[in-house]
Amino acid sequence: MFSRISPVTIWDDSYCFSLAHREIISLYGYKTHMHFFTVDPRMLRAARRLLKKAAKLAPELTSVEIADDSLLDDVSISAVPTLEDPSSVAPADQDAGDNVLLPAELVPVDVSGSKPAAVAPQSSVPDVEPIMVMDELTVDDVSKTTDQTGSQGDMLVNNAPVALHVLPEDLRSAVPAEWSPPDFRSVDERYPLIPPHASAHIHWSDEEDALFYEVEEPPLTKEERDLLDRIRSLIIDLIDVSAYDLTKRGDPKEYMRRKFEEVVDDYGFDLNASQRQKLAYYIVRDFVGLERIEPLMQDPNLEDISCIGPGIPIYVYHRRYGSMKTNVRFDSAEELNRFIVKLAQMCGRHVSVANPLLEGALPDGSRVQATYAITKDISTRGSTFTIRKFTKDPLTITDLIHYGTIPPLFAAYLWLAIEHRQSILISGGTATGKTTLLNALSLFIPPEAKIVSIEDTPELRLPHEHWVQKIAREGGEEGAGAVTMFDLLKAALRERPDYIVVGEVRGKEAYVLFQGMATGHPGLATIHSEDMDTLVDRLTTPPISLPASLLHALDIVLFMGHARIRGVDVRRLREIHEVVSVDLKNGRPITNLLGRWVPADDKFEFKSDKSYILEKIIQLRGVSAESVWGELRRRAYVLKWMHEHNIRYYRDVGKIIARYYKEPEALLEEIGYAEADNQTGI
Repeated sequence: MFSRISPVTIWDDSYCFSLAHREIISLYGYKTHMHFFTVDPRMLRAARRLLKKAAKLAPELTSVEIADDSLLDDVSISAVPTLEDPSSVAPADQDAGDNVLLPAELVPVDVSGSKPAAVAPQSSVPDVEPIMVMDELTVDDVSKTTDQTGSQGDMLVNNAPVALHVLPEDLRSAVPAEWSPPDFRSVDERYPLIPPHASAHIHWSDEEDALFYEVEEPPLTKEERDLLDRIRSLIIDLIDVSAYDLTKRGDPKEYMRRKFEEVVDDYGFDLNASQRQKLAYYIVRDFVGLERIEPLMQDPNLEDISCIGPGIPIYVYHRRYGSMKTNVRFDSAEELNRFIVKLAQMCGRHVSVANPLLEGALPDGSRVQATYAITKDISTRGSTFTIRKFTKDPLTITDLIHYGTIPPLFAAYLWLAIEHRQSILISGGTATGKTTLLNALSLFIPPEAKIVSIEDTPELRLPHEHWVQKIAREGGEEGAGAVTMFDLLKAALRERPDYIVVGEVRGKEAYVLFQGMATGHPGLATIHSEDMDTLVDRLTTPPISLPASLLHALDIVLFMGHARIRGVDVRRLREIHEVVSVDLKNGRPITNLLGRWVPADDKFEFKSDKSYILEKIIQLRGVSAESVWGELRRRAYVLKWMHEHNIRYYRDVGKIIARYYKEPEALLEEIGYAEADNQTGI
């Protein structure tokens, strides 16, 4: 039996284990071969020594091959037994050579995990009954044994015991969502967007029978609109706006205000102070900003802005109130088409009738998807656009607790898992909050850790100093100059990151990510998939095409989802799955459904009474189960305290988490945590 926390992976035809974690395996469970790969020469030498020891315990492991992985420039070793049934082989005699020291990552331990032990000879391998091939690959369907203390449940996977930690009863109680739906009919909220000129007014509309988002701007008389059109034409003649390079002239807003004043004075327009302010606002809004939708772009509470054609109201998605109709619209097709061209210019792209689809990013990082449909041949209502806003103030774990997306105890569990280098994949449908949760969980990464993030468009906002943010780049004609996520991720693995964060996994970059996770680089990523079956199918079929053996490099899978509660659109963490192992006979992972959201009562509960990840943490740290329970309660208390005190800005949340890592006792004392008052959970 070997304890494994090294950045090495071993797999065979029946299961795959990651050596990045402390897990127990038996050398006698392999049917065909063992395969090692590593980027660390020291670990390669350790793997050679391990194979040498294995050969003495099972002499039939005679075929040893060294291979080179061209993708990661790794070196790998394979050992292939010649017999079908290794258990029929007599144990080999041990000699002094068996006492060769292994590095700490490969120190043999006893199955109980109590203390290091010598390599067990074959006669000491415990007898375990083989399990049947499982139809439903979940923990509940796998044979279990219980140790003498009753504190652990062991699961037999491919004839090898896998320990699961039994959760205390008080932690398994249902946790209500920290959220209650607002009474929309009583909503009447107003806040500034571009002070003092533009503001948002959200209120109930009896005519629409729904919430309505009204942009309030200075009203213009017909005479003032005519003056605005004349001044706008004169400014266009005076400056080169086609290049759209106002940023090189200093502050573009100040530059346009000066030009406005010059035109008004030089051409003798008779304007009072109020008119000057109003017209200057519209000039700056239209030349420097995004014209009609500029006030919407300045609202930090909006996530999406969507226009589906001329004459149709623009819709927005609000963080608190969901989807709402606005009073903003493009009156004519010509005006909307011109605006689409402007969007393309600001994204550094080109649109035309021959090339009508636009996908890009605005200077502030917001994502744009637009259709330029002059003839309405590809969009029956005319040109359209959707802007997914980039916010400088992203939602944090405090916000997610406030909106009921995740309870403090689940968040504390994920915090503990991330600290102990567990890899997490966030899955769900479109706009279910995957990237938001990814950013919130990334704040749990220790402050001194080196983070490398890979994204298509910059969406992550982290307070960590040691953070390398890399963005994929589209190429020119025939893809010249393109830098893909695959290229960036492959290069990132050579930078020795402590954590890898990938905005979204779509293609062959997943293979590099999972190999990185298998070689000791914990990863956090998102992917589009609704449930475990579709997730596995997507990962193991083109264009991703992962080998099933690599699925075990993953530790936790989170599923996000939409819901509608009492008329309100909400997002919820639907399920938490722990990946225990992989049955390579059918290529499906064996998972432990640890927690889930209960829609009927809008509450969260632990579906399983055992945790594979917590057991790994207990074994890795060499601590008692009680100390892990206490740590979960303490961290949940810190998160709940931040929620109650509205500490939500991502840098402020990062400071609290960083302080907890450095001086937890002082922080807990400062926020009033009493150990005795929290023994029954929080």
